[in-house]
Amino acid sequence: MLNAFRLAAAVLLFSLALFSQQRDENKLSAPCAYPCAKVANKTERTACWQDLARKAKAYLAGDPCSNATTDMARTNCWLDIASQTNIRLAAYYQKVEKAIKTHLAQQPPSFQGYDERALEKLKAAQLVWTHYRDSQCAAAEQQNEGGTIAPSIHAVCERDLAEQRMEELHQTYARYLLTP
Repeated sequence: MLNAFRLAAAVLLFSLALFSQQRDENKLSAPCAYPCAKVANKTERTACWQDLARKAKAYLAGDPCSNATTDMARTNCWLDIASQTNIRLAAYYQKVEKAIKTHLAQQPPSFQGYDERALEKLKAAQLVWTHYRDSQCAAAEQQNEGGTIAPSIHAVCERDLAEQRMEELHQTYARYLLTP
C-alpha cells in the first residue's frame, strides 16, 4: 500500500513539474493539468500514464550506483545489477516452467493438451523476448555509442526489461504458480 501511495505521489510530482513548466503568463493549459490529455486514444493514453508511472518509480527508487566515483565503477555497478536481475529472471522463468510441467503431469491425458500448449508458448515467447531485449538494449545504447555511459545505458535497459518480463510472466502464468 505504501509503495502504491509513493508511486501515486511521484506521478503527481511529475504532473506538477510539467504543470509549472508549461505556464504561460499565469494561464494554464489543459495538457499541463493532464499530461496525457493530448493523446488520441485510450490505448495511447494508458501507455502515457504507464510511462509516467515507470518514470515516477525510477525517480523514487533512486540511483543504486550513486556511490560510484568513476565511470568504470558506475558501469561495473550497473552491470552487476543487470546480471543479478537476469539471474532472478532465469530463476523465475524456471519456476514457471516447472509449475506448468507439474500441473501437466497431474492432468489426465485428455486435458494435457492445454498445458502442453502453454509450455510451448512460454518457451517460444521467452526466446522471442530475449531477441527483443538484446535488440532494444542495443538500440538504447547506440544513442550514446562511443561514450563512457553507453555500457551503463545497456545494463539499465537489461535490468528494466528483465523486471518487466518477470511481471509479465507472473501475470500470464499466475494460475500455475498459485495451485498447490
